[in-house]
Amino acid sequence: MIGRESELMERRNALIQMHGLTDGALAEPATPLDAAPAHVEVRGWAVTIRLNLDDLRYLWIAPPQEKKWVGTYPHGILTPIPWDGVIHATRKTWAAWRDRLAGAGIVWQGDDPEGEVATATSFDPGVVPGWAAPAPNGYLLHAYQKIGAHFCAERGMRALVGDEMGVGKTAQAIAAAEGTRARRVFVVCPANARYVWDREIRGWGSGGAVQHVRDQVDSLDPDARWHILTYDQLVARTETWTLRDQAEAKAFAQAFPDRAKEALGTIGTAATKSQGSKDKEYPIKLRIDSYAPQMPVGLQPKRAAAWEKMMRRLRGDLIAQIVAADGEPLVILDEAHRVKNRDAKRTAAAQRIADAAPGLLMLTGTPLRNNEHEAKVLLSIIDRTVRESLEKHYTINDVKDALAHFMIRRTKAEVLPELPDKTRQRIDLASLDHDAMEAYRDALHYAFECYAKALGRGDSEPEARKAMQGGLEMARTALGQAKVAGGDVEDLVLDVVENQGCCAVFCAHHAVSDALLQRLNRKGLRVAVLDGRTAQAERARLVGAFQDGNLDVLIGGINAAGESITLTRASTVVFVELDWVPAALLQAEDRIHRVGQRANCQVLHLIARMDDFDTNLDEMMIDTLDRKMATIAAVLGEDGGRGLVAAGSGSMQGDVVSAVLASHGHGHGHAPAAAKMPEKAAVAAPQQHRQAAPAKKTEAEGDASGDKPATPEPTPDVSAVKQKRPRGRPRVYSEGQAPTSGDRSRRSLQALADAGGKRLMLRLTPEAVAALREVMAARGDKQETIAINKLIQDAAAAVRLTT
Repeated sequence: MIGRESELMERRNALIQMHGLTDGALAEPATPLDAAPAHVEVRGWAVTIRLNLDDLRYLWIAPPQEKKWVGTYPHGILTPIPWDGVIHATRKTWAAWRDRLAGAGIVWQGDDPEGEVATATSFDPGVVPGWAAPAPNGYLLHAYQKIGAHFCAERGMRALVGDEMGVGKTAQAIAAAEGTRARRVFVVCPANARYVWDREIRGWGSGGAVQHVRDQVDSLDPDARWHILTYDQLVARTETWTLRDQAEAKAFAQAFPDRAKEALGTIGTAATKSQGSKDKEYPIKLRIDSYAPQMPVGLQPKRAAAWEKMMRRLRGDLIAQIVAADGEPLVILDEAHRVKNRDAKRTAAAQRIADAAPGLLMLTGTPLRNNEHEAKVLLSIIDRTVRESLEKHYTINDVKDALAHFMIRRTKAEVLPELPDKTRQRIDLASLDHDAMEAYRDALHYAFECYAKALGRGDSEPEARKAMQGGLEMARTALGQAKVAGGDVEDLVLDVVENQGCCAVFCAHHAVSDALLQRLNRKGLRVAVLDGRTAQAERARLVGAFQDGNLDVLIGGINAAGESITLTRASTVVFVELDWVPAALLQAEDRIHRVGQRANCQVLHLIARMDDFDTNLDEMMIDTLDRKMATIAAVLGEDGGRGLVAAGSGSMQGDVVSAVLASHGHGHGHAPAAAKMPEKAAVAAPQQHRQAAPAKKTEAEGDASGDKPATPEPTPDVSAVKQKRPRGRPRVYSEGQAPTSGDRSRRSLQALADAGGKRLMLRLTPEAVAALREVMAARGDKQETIAINKLIQDAAAAVRLTT
């Protein structure tokens, strides 16, 4: 009580000094006790309290006196700033101000700051798959996921789910959409998450057609309930238009009279130069970044159609369709931290969609990781009126408080009892590099050529399958490079690093690891590769650097980095490629899932999505992997991962090769069907693959078979297509690199077989080897092979003489 009296006395003395009052003026109210009450006004999150300064009681709850310096420092004076009697509070701080008003005997009237910011949306858990009965995927929602779905409905389906990565935000958003009976849903996500959403919608949803928006000129399907598009499709990028001749240049200048001087100057200069040179300066490529209402006259129909598509992208037709969509659509922004930059075009596009849609759910594991001012951007997208009400007189903490009202966030540690120790997720990647996919097609064709050649010369089915292994391994390498060069892999790794601070990545081939290293380095990440090329001392240093936080990403070879190291700083591991042996994958997973790991672990398998290929090695390998894991787990009655390791699971190679052959209609012991072969008629091993083939085994597959497939000779039906070798130059220099010794040996064996000969394989005992060496020493032979051949010839001649 003494402390309270002391505080009041200090306050009284300060008021007397600031306002020139007497002690008696404070003791006797200047107005009756029933003076005008305080007026309370609520705008969004902001609460304004207007006080009557005629009643000196209000001075007891006035905020701290603000002052300003008047005059030239240090000769000026610190002067109090007159207070206007307005208190700027928020819904969060209102309770404290309400109690202070009551303590001073002041009543208030006006808006109720304790009312709801948003009107709750009706939520029916009975229609949500996975709520009371298993969803189509066979699972039930966790209790915290049900709370998250309810939270979204309570906030009027304008909320931010900020749960940590791996907690299951996607399922919560789908449950919220189902529980509120959303008739139309637009999902905006990163490109690498497109098919994750497709799979989750079919697993957790109650039905409805799913449309994948492939291009910015696509039309929205009115019969679809779910529309999946990517962030890249929200923003119109700069287009390139090629002027083919002077006539097109003039038409372009007429259609774009106000274009940039640089573009017009280029056209004018080129046109002037080309007047007497038959358009030698054409074609000219121009960059166009804005919509033009006119079309250059005289364009051919195909060119006109291309122009129209380009203009539709620049005009933003896709955004316009979403904004105008009927059915009270719900918009879901996945990885919403991608729209935290207030100056980005992507953010402006997201804001436009959010303002038009009745419902908006934002999902991100890092709502306020880098910059606290990002809270303003996220808050503005969720509810612009709330953000605008906090523009003046409020701190960034007030903005964060407002955002927190719309946000629910749980970490793995909070929901740990409900999560399994380790979860696996398949992520389909559709962005695949075109050139690498051409190499993939060539390698597959080469593998089937080897298979057919082997059967044609009388080899057994197992021998024919072995002959195609080299081509399949080249195809796997090309496929891994296609995924990395497509860009989705680095985007996913960046998301993991932003969410969790680090990431462990595994690849099967050196070429894939090196390509990913270069791309992540360009993004500014601290990255290192640990594989079969890494010295032992360097391995320990790299692992220590990662565990100590000096590396953001560690890229490991599945076998070389899959044993005897600890990477428990990471809780997410990304497999860019798979391995033939399931146990090798599980051992690599356990680099993060081992003693010392305190978080639940997430395993991401990146699978290539190829709708136009009959043979998808990734798809076949992951399907075989799933079957093996399920079978072994069922037999052993254990978790799939532990079961595989305990069983020492064998290779998936045989099963995958069978699936590869079946995809092209190849039965057991039958030659390949020509109609099922890949479209590109590559009749020999692709040159780029022969050049890139490693000289020694990699750690990923021991370089698979260890034997390189023989290069088949051109078949008669396509030999005419091949370029004629220049005369006078050796084949090795005109058509690629020189053949290796293995190539020459295999060609010799093929020639021997074509001539009716047969190769004999001798398995000598140590005693026989010692005897052979004595014979070689006695006869003066220096090479074992020559000596053995000589002995065989002598023995054959002796047999002929006796018969």
